[in-house]
Parts: sequence; C-alpha cells; structure tokens
Amino acid sequence: MSAPDTNVEKQAKNHYGPIIGITAGLVFAGIMLVAYLFFIATPEDDSPDATPTGEAVQTDGNATITEEDAETDQNPSSN
Repeated sequence: MSAPDTNVEKQAKNHYGPIIGITAGLVFAGIMLVAYLFFIATPEDDSPDATPTGEAVQTDGNATITEEDAETDQNPSSN
C-alpha cells in the first residue's frame, strides 16, 4: 500500500528542520572526534626537570640522596 497523498515538496519542507539538526549533530561529533584524536596524539611532558606547578627547575641530573640530606629532612630544626 502506498500513501494516498504524496506531496514530495510539502514533505521536504516538513523535514527541513530535522535534517538540519541531524547534520549539525554529525558535524559536532566530527569536530569532537578530531579534537580527541589531537588530544591523544600530543605527547605529555614527563620530563624530570618539571615541578608539579609546571615551573622548570635546574638540576644536576643526580637523584641520589646522601645521609646528610636524609637527616636534614627528618630534623629540620638542626640547621
């Protein structure tokens, strides 16, 4: 069975809004996908010379702790 009143121009006019909405949703999803791909593709800064605040500090590259450093950390008033 087919529809008794088939007016394609009227149907196109009635479906104009939903088609625009679906297209806008697809464009938004595409932009979000591209943004996500750029987000996961960028490397993180895992350098040991960066502090948690993001400020760079100079180090000599030696990460060993001497006994004097350990004692100073435990008894800060002994300085």
